[in-house]
Amino acid sequence: MQQTTLPCGTGSDGLPIGLQRVGGFRQDAELLKACAVFEAAG
Repeated sequence: MQQTTLPCGTGSDGLPIGLQRVGGFRQDAELLKACAVFEAAG
């Protein structure tokens, strides 16, 4: 199982917030593509 964590900013208390994405077996390319789309939108 593949996973990534992307920074998403900070909360009202100043602590960092992250988005964790988990992909299925041998889904590396799809998971990385989804991360790239998320980063490009921000």
